[in-house]
Amino acid sequence: GARTSKILLNSGSKGLETRLRKLSPNSNIAQLLPPVDTGIFLSADRDVFRNKHKLGSCKLVTYVGGLKPFEGLSDLIKALCPLLEKNSEIVLVIAGGVVESDLSVLQNIVSTLSCKSQIIFPGQLNLPSVVNFLSASNILVLPKRDHPVNHHAMPIKLGEYFASGNPVVSAAIGGITDYLVHGMNGLLYSPGDINGLKREIEELLSNDRKAKNIGLAGQQTALQEFDINVVAQKLAIQLLRGKYNV
Repeated sequence: GARTSKILLNSGSKGLETRLRKLSPNSNIAQLLPPVDTGIFLSADRDVFRNKHKLGSCKLVTYVGGLKPFEGLSDLIKALCPLLEKNSEIVLVIAGGVVESDLSVLQNIVSTLSCKSQIIFPGQLNLPSVVNFLSASNILVLPKRDHPVNHHAMPIKLGEYFASGNPVVSAAIGGITDYLVHGMNGLLYSPGDINGLKREIEELLSNDRKAKNIGLAGQQTALQEFDINVVAQKLAIQLLRGKYNV
């Protein structure tokens, strides 16, 4: 299908675009970032999620998305455990997933830990709940592993994380590094480096000013790059101004 297409819309990484060009050299390729309705994040109620789960003023380190092994959630749990054991006010929240077996694997890992009471699984959330959940968080994490899927992907959650205005810590892989600049609008670490992941999270937990500045910079990235209206406009420009002879 790709080889016979006149135009391909790439919603993955720039690395995937290179592969698409080799696969289909006669097709034109337009970049399509996963769009985010940033407006709903700007009007989020951060207290809804905290009140529902009785989290009060706890510092929330959170993840929302799929629970497959290549998402690196077991790495996140291992990285956070020493911090949770030292500080009872830190809570790890892992939301999402549609496959019960994936959730069971993580729950079994957590069940053996001394800090298990500080790790919660609220399950799948609808969009309004996700918005409030992300806005209620202190740090948002994308702990992806070195896996082919992650090399070619542009996670939808990156734009949503940015839009929340809270700081992002992510593995440096795939399309993430096309838009997240270490020390500017987020913090990066090498995929699979559990100590590196722990270090970056600990840095943000101990430096409120840095966390706030990085979060605000990420929010600007969401508004400038991932906002649904910006994405639509950029795509329209690519398709309608003759670049691809539509």
